[in-house]
Amino acid sequence: MKISAIFCCLFFLLIGNSFARQVSFIGKVFEPSEKQFTLGYTKEALTGEQLIYQVQLNAENGFAISCELEAANWITIRYGEESFELFIADKVQNVKFNFTGGNARQTIKFFGESSADNSFLFNFRRIYNFEKEAPEKYEEGGLVTKIVKEIAYKAKSYEAYDYFKIIEERSRHQRNYLNTQAQLDKELFFYFDKFINWHTETNKIAYFLLNKDRFDVSTLRTYWGRYGVLASVDINDGTVIEHPRFQNLLNGFIHYLDLESPGDQRDQDLAYYRFIDGNLAGKVKYFMLAKLMLDSYSRESNPRLAQLKIKSYKQANPFPAFSDTLDDIFGVNLKYVSKTTIPNFKGMEPDESEINFSEFQGRVVYISFWASWCGPCLQNFRDTYAVRQQLEKRGVVFLNVNLDESTELWKKALARENIVGKNIFALELQALQEVSRISTLPHYILVNKAGQQTYLSTDNLQTSVADFSKLLSE
Repeated sequence: MKISAIFCCLFFLLIGNSFARQVSFIGKVFEPSEKQFTLGYTKEALTGEQLIYQVQLNAENGFAISCELEAANWITIRYGEESFELFIADKVQNVKFNFTGGNARQTIKFFGESSADNSFLFNFRRIYNFEKEAPEKYEEGGLVTKIVKEIAYKAKSYEAYDYFKIIEERSRHQRNYLNTQAQLDKELFFYFDKFINWHTETNKIAYFLLNKDRFDVSTLRTYWGRYGVLASVDINDGTVIEHPRFQNLLNGFIHYLDLESPGDQRDQDLAYYRFIDGNLAGKVKYFMLAKLMLDSYSRESNPRLAQLKIKSYKQANPFPAFSDTLDDIFGVNLKYVSKTTIPNFKGMEPDESEINFSEFQGRVVYISFWASWCGPCLQNFRDTYAVRQQLEKRGVVFLNVNLDESTELWKKALARENIVGKNIFALELQALQEVSRISTLPHYILVNKAGQQTYLSTDNLQTSVADFSKLLSE
């Protein structure tokens, strides 16, 4: 039997205590359209890393392969253009099934110890049209919410009252059907009990996502409360965070929060990071923050979010495995990620002489972008006055770049405020904007001696003295 690791699979769920055992997959393909298929599962939920086996049919079109699995698993079979999931309970040692090539989902039959579980699984999906068509995708901010095609059509076609009534009826019907399945493995029953709620709440959120132009913020909140969105789930249930369908619900929730608090599209990744940080907790929060950094990087080849947040994330994260995964992808201290060199830009000093950023080459520079009308900017200058003085004496350059509409406003603000550092009025920032995307104030950029943008391990300047000491010693 030829077995080799190859690429790409779909979903996996690890439930219960971790232990390895051998599971055999045995069966036959009738009227095969191909002489091989793949069998696999996800090894790493955060990155989606897959372990795939290639299975060759023998001369009689049969197959037999043994795999090492842990606890209860979701396995994906891919044959030609079709793919389907199997549930392998934690005590199952043999999985037997047959299907006809070119029509696997409709013809598959199970035998032996896993037959009740997987027959239910396939019947459930046939009845409720899961995976009949590719899902509709709502993509924003590095996250994707998948919505069943049939549900997406109803969301766009029905008024809210009728739509939410359909969703509740669908949920009740699914639960009634589940409750008739007394023979199911308890882990599969546990999963589907939660899955029905995840799917129901995702469908509710889908109505807002797919009709976002019809709602203002106050109406969104009214409808959210009226239809009890998320009432049936615990969004901070860390025991199921590795399951993709639970993650899909969380993606939908974060997308909804973006509708409630829309911001600059250029900083959407940062907004989503704040939404997760402020609305989720525990293992769920730190998993989703790490996943957002990874997804932003893999989908858009954009490491900016990781560059901005990974140090503070690792300092706060109590789950070492997540930090280790980030280090595997980005490298310790982001060594696998190319660094941004801050381009030269021009400013004007209070005496109206021009100054170039290039004059600070070889220095550690902390740039603060601010304006006289920006209350948080001024408050930060006041709150960090002492630490700025301390670090300035040690050689850090505090370059305060004003973005007011006129130099008069800037000079009046300087007369009122005692701001530590070199104060300049921005004259030419186009090149800097292209690499740093300054869209909100205050905005801060830390530059090392090599002229490259770097980052503090916390968002609080007063608790980051050690970071400056390290940069000064390089």
